[in-house]
Amino acid sequence: MTEYVSQGDGFLMNDNDPSRPMVMYYHGLIMQYAERGDVQSVRHNLRLVKDSPGALGRALHRAALGDGSVLKVLLEAAGTAVTAEVNTRCELGWTALNRAACRGKSECVALLLAAGADPDRRVVNHVYNHTPLAMATRGAQEYGTNIPPPYAESQRIFYLLLRAGATFGGMIRLLVDTDDQYLRKVVAAGGFRNYEKAHRQALAKTFARVVFPRLPVDALSHVVAFAFHTGAY
Repeated sequence: MTEYVSQGDGFLMNDNDPSRPMVMYYHGLIMQYAERGDVQSVRHNLRLVKDSPGALGRALHRAALGDGSVLKVLLEAAGTAVTAEVNTRCELGWTALNRAACRGKSECVALLLAAGADPDRRVVNHVYNHTPLAMATRGAQEYGTNIPPPYAESQRIFYLLLRAGATFGGMIRLLVDTDDQYLRKVVAAGGFRNYEKAHRQALAKTFARVVFPRLPVDALSHVVAFAFHTGAY
């Protein structure tokens, strides 16, 4: 994130465009309002530059660092282009999902994944070549922020990414070094799908024995999966 802050937002514009100063002014306003979570102002200013290349992308990347309220508006504004927008890399190689994962913004991670963000699309530049899962695993503090996200937020992000199909490709060194017990359990199970299934079956057997002795385990398995977010812990 230090690179992101020091080098700007990473979206380039045509310097010869006569409308560039005014467009950049509105782009700057949108980013400020997105960071503040000012939904109404983002809506108003986005209409003024809706056809300007990079306007929505800039705002998405900045809103991914917020609480999700502005991000919802921007994803709606993207319409049919939403999948392309959420997977766009800025000129510094970041995606909005990588930014959100790195900063521990679980609500934004969930929104971006639901909008079609690729859970394995990497930050690619001269410093990083990491997936969102790798960025979340390393922790925000390593990337220039002062306060790492709460552990509960990080674990929820791990779960959201893994459930969406994120893989451990290229993360062997990270996994060897990590002291995160959740990730270690997922790896030991042979991946998230295996871990989620084993977790669900274990809970179902416990409920069948203690709470619902007359119900078959298979039936309880579906109830458990729905009610207890199996695989999330």
